[in-house]
Amino acid sequence: MPFVLDASAALEAALDDESGAVGSVVTDRLASDTAYVPSIWFSEVVHAMLQAVRHRRLSVDDAHATLAAITDCPITAVSDHRETRALLDVAHQTGLSAYDASYLLLAVDMGVDLATCDWQLRRAAERAGVACI
Repeated sequence: MPFVLDASAALEAALDDESGAVGSVVTDRLASDTAYVPSIWFSEVVHAMLQAVRHRRLSVDDAHATLAAITDCPITAVSDHRETRALLDVAHQTGLSAYDASYLLLAVDMGVDLATCDWQLRRAAERAGVACI
């Protein structure tokens, strides 16, 4: 079954030193399911790779290899599907960033699970009736 994948869960799955329970489930799910992401996802993942390079956790070559592996996964970007008013309202009501609110709105709209390692996003999703991975 498809699911929404946030950047934190994708990075936990992709980076060996961060592989935890959510990352393992994401890896397993990507073997047979498609993950959907808001368009901001790619920038968030690249930014995390950049930070890993700057903090010397990864070389530039390793970051490129990780990004290539991630983009080979069955991940489909959904263009900004909600009006800015809805995004602002959800972010304000939940205390989430606009970025995280976009993951929540996508999961709600699609009626699918949300994979996240972010506790605040997880809590907001559960309050909205969205199951979390």
